[in-house]
Amino acid sequence: MATVRVYNNEGMINVARENERSRNIKRVQSVQQRKQYKDEYTQKIAQNINVSRQNIQIQPDTQAQQRHVFKKQQERSAQIKKARKKTNKRKKILAKKYQKVIKRYKNTPWVLMYTAAAASFLGGFFTEFLIGYLFTIPASIFIAIYIRRAFSKKERREMSALIITATTIKNIPIISMLPASIFEVYVAQTKAREKMIKSKKKLKKLKIKN
Repeated sequence: MATVRVYNNEGMINVARENERSRNIKRVQSVQQRKQYKDEYTQKIAQNINVSRQNIQIQPDTQAQQRHVFKKQQERSAQIKKARKKTNKRKKILAKKYQKVIKRYKNTPWVLMYTAAAASFLGGFFTEFLIGYLFTIPASIFIAIYIRRAFSKKERREMSALIITATTIKNIPIISMLPASIFEVYVAQTKAREKMIKSKKKLKKLKIKN
């Protein structure tokens, strides 16, 4: 019986020792965990402080960059506005030019010019009796004046040869019977109409913004 009790006491002692050892290990682990948590918390606080310091240092640079970008945007907007204004100005000048061509064609009395050309043609049959010049000369002058008005200064030089040729033909006996004045008006009207149609198309393509 004594031997059994000794063994039981030793077993209890060993259990107590194991329990104490387990408690010691848990205490050490707990201390280590608390220390680890504390170190991690301290490290996070330090990182936040460093980030805040960096933000404080970077903020002025960021504001300077924003001001620089804003200034560049303003300059770009001003350049675009200036270019647009310049383009609109050029378009308005072209529009006036095209409108002038259209207006010249519409204001030219083509019917009266054909009437004068017909009178000149009839007068050409009587130039041998001099009475025909009463029709051919005034008609030629009338036609020449309105042909010049129907074209610009540059185009008038091109039409001068036509006017001189037709006027010369109408003042030469026998040859004056040719319908030179009618042909003169027809050529002038054809060229003026072509320029008017082109001007209308170009005017339509212009998109002028206010």
